[in-house]
Amino acid sequence: MKGYELATTTAPLGQDFRRMWVAGTTSSFGTAVSTLALPLVAVSTLHASTFQVGLLDAAGTVAWLAIGLQAGVWVEGLRRRPLLIGCDLIRAVLLLSIPLAAVGGVLSLAQLIVVALGMGMIAVVYGVARQTYLPFLVSREQLVAANGRSDSAQTAASAGGQLLGGVLVTAIGAATAVLIDVGSYLVSAWLMARIGVREPAPEQAGKRGVTWDRLTAGLRYVLRDPVIRPLTFTVAAVNAAGAALSALLVPYLVHDVGASATVIGLIMALSYVGGFLGATVSGRLVRVAGPVTTLFAVVIITPLFELLVPVTTGPLATALVSLGLTVGCAGGSVLSIVTRSHRQASVPREFLARVSGSIRFITWGVLPIGALAGGALGTVLGNRPALWVVCGVALAGGLPLGLALAARGRGFLAELRGPSEEAR
Repeated sequence: MKGYELATTTAPLGQDFRRMWVAGTTSSFGTAVSTLALPLVAVSTLHASTFQVGLLDAAGTVAWLAIGLQAGVWVEGLRRRPLLIGCDLIRAVLLLSIPLAAVGGVLSLAQLIVVALGMGMIAVVYGVARQTYLPFLVSREQLVAANGRSDSAQTAASAGGQLLGGVLVTAIGAATAVLIDVGSYLVSAWLMARIGVREPAPEQAGKRGVTWDRLTAGLRYVLRDPVIRPLTFTVAAVNAAGAALSALLVPYLVHDVGASATVIGLIMALSYVGGFLGATVSGRLVRVAGPVTTLFAVVIITPLFELLVPVTTGPLATALVSLGLTVGCAGGSVLSIVTRSHRQASVPREFLARVSGSIRFITWGVLPIGALAGGALGTVLGNRPALWVVCGVALAGGLPLGLALAARGRGFLAELRGPSEEAR
């Protein structure tokens, strides 16, 4: 029987997919505004140090370490659509507390960290639920196209959100700008409520207890799979470096480069354009070059461009920083789409939530570690030397793939291209 192919398809993706696509795009636009606004509130309004900004970044992602494994088990026993709607509504309420506190004159770094922790907890559940809901809306052959279309639209929206965020922060203040994100979550919840596809009752609905065996089953699957394991560790290394860079970026641009909030918003917006381009061409790259060549090209080439971030000084600094970030985001987008599509196509659907949760436990669990490490390095070494260290970690990100190829040779390449139906 024919194995699956990681390629795009011209078949229509359907109205329900479009609703989820618009919902994700809308919330991504709002999230981009608050992603820029929150660290600027911390730096400019609350006078946070580089380490404190790293702590704020870590607070938003530490939930992947705390509940990453449990989330897969929880989601497995629930219908995804109502869960996604509930996540949107809770996030809207959490973010609304920031402008309200600012108006009352009681906004503090502690509150930003608490909100970031809450947002992170919801993001864990939402992320696993959304990834495992997509296969109910499109066929397996449409996964790369659907993931690529979702990511390209969301990164384009994020670019617009970052650009608008910089303008809004300058015009109305960072705390007030967060209201854009509040509205985006409400719109997303309304669109998700209009999706017509109803999932069947989860097979694990009667087994919602979180036992040790169920908690670690997805992790065991990941660590034993000869393809998913090196892909996961490669993404983890790239994510750790990205989190450290993210923690350093705003303090570096404000204090070392001297960029304004508007310029920082423009730089971040252009980086999301890179993500949009990467998502747009990912399917074509896989068709033309194959998943193997695509993955190795991404993990080798993109870190070289990221070296432009710390190397630049003078009048071209902001332009070269922007170029480095743009190419880095493009490569990260391609890496995410190819690895995610491989997982969605190869892992049995009834097991996908636990496997996805376990993978995100690893690949997103490193984010708070990277953010704290970046903030600490920036405090001890200075922002620019710390960025050099981070770029070195990014360059080493492809080692797990390289080691897997060296150890297993053609067997690894064949399995990465796609297992046969008999093998599954």
